[in-house]
Amino acid sequence: MKAIADVYSVSGAPKAPVAVTGTFTSAAIDFANAIENMIVINPGLWTDGTYTFSFTDSADNTTYAANTTDLVYQSGNTAFNVISSTATALVQKFSYIGSKRYGKVVCTVATATTGAVLSILSMLRVHKQPTA
Repeated sequence: MKAIADVYSVSGAPKAPVAVTGTFTSAAIDFANAIENMIVINPGLWTDGTYTFSFTDSADNTTYAANTTDLVYQSGNTAFNVISSTATALVQKFSYIGSKRYGKVVCTVATATTGAVLSILSMLRVHKQPTA
C-alpha cells in the first residue's frame, strides 16, 4: 500500500491560516507535474465582511486572467460560495482542469473590519509515484 503522503504534494503553500480583512491573491500553484489536483478554501472564524472567490490562470506565471470555465467544484456546486456569515463560512473544494501551468485563488473582500480567518491549500497528485 502507498502512503497518501507520498502520493500527493502541497504546492506553494498558497495561504496560511490568517485573519483576512482585505482583498488578496494566493501564491502561484504550479500544475506542471500534476495529474490530479484539489484546491481547498478553508474558512475559520468569521466575524464580518463579504468574501468572494475567483480563480486565475497563467501559462508563464506572469500574466494571469480570470478562468471560470476550467473549474470543477465539489458536489452540488457550480461556482464559489460567497462567505458573508458564520453559516456560509464553509470549506470549499475545487479542481482545475485547464491547460495552463499556473493558477492563483483571488479573494475579494468587502466591508471587513475584524474579518475572517482563511487558509487556502492545494494538493497535487504528481506523475511519478513512489515504489512502495
